[in-house]
Amino acid sequence: MTTIYFISYFAKINALGFFNSHVTDGPTNSVLYRVHIFITAIVFIYAAMTFYFAREKE
Repeated sequence: MTTIYFISYFAKINALGFFNSHVTDGPTNSVLYRVHIFITAIVFIYAAMTFYFAREKE
């Protein structure tokens, strides 16, 4: 959620607008798609690093 907040702040869009049904300037599908890809990539990198360092100690 912090990542979504910072992206919405710097891109000047209301990315958290989906919580409020009265907001009309919410994020587009492409912005949400890019945020999901970014978060997935970060999680994948952390998982790969954890796997690498866990195998190294065996």
